[in-house]
Amino acid sequence: MFKSNTEVRATQIRLGRQRADGSQEVSSVLNILSWEEEGKTMVHCIELDIAASGASQQEALHELAVLLTHQIEFAEQNKLEIWHPAPDEYWEKLREIQMNRLKQLHLSNPARFKREVERELAHA
Repeated sequence: MFKSNTEVRATQIRLGRQRADGSQEVSSVLNILSWEEEGKTMVHCIELDIAASGASQQEALHELAVLLTHQIEFAEQNKLEIWHPAPDEYWEKLREIQMNRLKQLHLSNPARFKREVERELAHA
């Protein structure tokens, strides 16, 4: 787990499938937390509880993508459950980051904040 004073960032990876007509269908979203630790970038997919590291953000994400691909393929071949959520403290950190983003958006652009909330509620 990261130290309390560590800056943690959150990003999302959208998993998609290509339809027969060539359009892209988003099937799942994976949340990735990233932070610096001892000179390396750490990344952690919290839906699957898989982590990787690298000398840069790009390298760490590449390593994570390789691990995720192997894990998904292995689970499919062996008919295993793929979803293994990370411990609660990672999810709490994600919620904290998301709430801070919403607060910042609301303070900086109330009209955009309202539009985004309405859009999310329409998709719920």
